[in-house]
Amino acid sequence: IGIEQNILDFGQVFINDDLTTNSKTLKLTIKNYSRSDPCDADITEPHLPFCISVRRATIREKSFVKLTCKFRPKKIGLYSENVILTIKRRNNFKTTITLTGRCIMGSMNTILHDSMENEE
Repeated sequence: IGIEQNILDFGQVFINDDLTTNSKTLKLTIKNYSRSDPCDADITEPHLPFCISVRRATIREKSFVKLTCKFRPKKIGLYSENVILTIKRRNNFKTTITLTGRCIMGSMNTILHDSMENEE
């Protein structure tokens, strides 16, 4: 079994003056390297503002799944959450995956505009 990363860092998302927020989506890839045994993958449900599309999947031998992970905060701040990935086979395997993200005031257009003015 393999996962590409133990930390999913969503970076920054922006909350606008009207309190709407942008969101970011990342993929978590879980691979089954076994030549003969499928396995079941379970992941604990994160708290908001994080969301994972599928929390249970069967991974065929020599195959993989990509889980969609979303970060959509409603308030400014730093966010971090640990979720547990459990692989069920003959021996259970557990690992922790950390989800992190930051929400700041402003929009991408405002920041790009400000940085262009500073270059002039």
